[in-house]
Amino acid sequence: MILGLIVEVASGEPYAGYIQNHIFEPLRMGHSYTSKAVAKQDGLAMGHRHWFGYPFPAPNLRVRVVHSQPAS
Repeated sequence: MILGLIVEVASGEPYAGYIQNHIFEPLRMGHSYTSKAVAKQDGLAMGHRHWFGYPFPAPNLRVRVVHSQPAS
């Protein structure tokens, strides 16, 4: 979160817009997002957690990451 605030202050743009305009678009990462809701619209896969060595679906994992697909 702190890095996001630094990016916003230094660039004068919202974090999501900065990442989209200065990283994703120049690298042609058309299936990468900073918003989970938008990523879901493009087919975001469900996360999994391991329990005693076996993976189980975890649809509500709380992580703050950039969402991307292999095509990007």
